[in-house]
Amino acid sequence: MRTNELDKHFNKWMKEAMISPEFFHKDGIIDEPLWNKAKPRICFLMKEPNNPEGKAFDFREWWRDEPIKGGFSARVAEWSRGMIEDFPPYDELWRTNDERDIREIRKSIALVNVKKTGGEGLSEYKPFMLEAFGANSEEQGTSTARVLDQIDIIDPQVIILGLSWESLRQLLFPDVEWKPTGCGIDVGTWKRRRLIDFYHPSAKNAPPASYALLEKVWRSDVFKSL
Repeated sequence: MRTNELDKHFNKWMKEAMISPEFFHKDGIIDEPLWNKAKPRICFLMKEPNNPEGKAFDFREWWRDEPIKGGFSARVAEWSRGMIEDFPPYDELWRTNDERDIREIRKSIALVNVKKTGGEGLSEYKPFMLEAFGANSEEQGTSTARVLDQIDIIDPQVIILGLSWESLRQLLFPDVEWKPTGCGIDVGTWKRRRLIDFYHPSAKNAPPASYALLEKVWRSDVFKSL
């Protein structure tokens, strides 16, 4: 089970990074049986949990049980339904299927935060980078490897980046050849996995517009050729 492998990875991560379990936010595959059936398998790569109080919670457990509420959760569900179900019209995402159905879609994805301790709703670059990656190149290399090892365990087919900062993208994926799609979004491949450098789900974009943009990227010749 990949979830068991992830838990072992997190135990090692907490020990090496000296993070108390009280503050370590676990994440990954929300529901492994649904994940195994999903086509494609989608992972959302974000910066950090929005949890100023800092007390740990497990994203996997939360999203298995929690109703969809708030912009972040709703956008992840909508975008996931689009990619998995060949982009039905936006107006049909919620109208023709009850909330439980789209929650099943959200449960079939994976979510990874680069930083496993709680942060604010708006991340500040320097404090984030220092806490997530350390102050020198050796620490940065170790921290980067932990994130990428987690993605390897999850083994997605598509990764949606909501990292906001190009320098963070470059730190995690320095060897990726990014290609413009012609609509302001870059795509690439990493270990045969397709990457979309997209908006953060909480970005101040009209939900139908972000959904339409993702569809345009998804159907672009550049993305199809990856």
